[in-house]
Amino acid sequence: MDSTAGFAVALAAIPDDELRSFRAGLYVEVAIAPDLMVWLEAAAGWEMDRRAGRHREMSDLCATNDEAEMECNLVALAILQASFTSAERIVELLDLTAELLCANGNRSSRRMH
Repeated sequence: MDSTAGFAVALAAIPDDELRSFRAGLYVEVAIAPDLMVWLEAAAGWEMDRRAGRHREMSDLCATNDEAEMECNLVALAILQASFTSAERIVELLDLTAELLCANGNRSSRRMH
């Protein structure tokens, strides 16, 4: 299973109430990585739409992942994890997000050299 599919599976495993709480808490908790927060909010919205029977393609994390913002993105994910420690599935989702960011960052830095 590729990491994007793994992300979608992890997103699907989050109960409705936790997903709504996660989506609502994104902008309250972290303002240092706005592009990442927009993408996470869109991913949560994508999952809510999927559950409601509306199917569309999930936006690509790579499109919003500026390598120059990698450190801020990872710090933002750590802050979010601290905010959602009681929601194990959200913590797992945030771990997967960090893995995706790092994998995409490694690919783009290899292309530059």
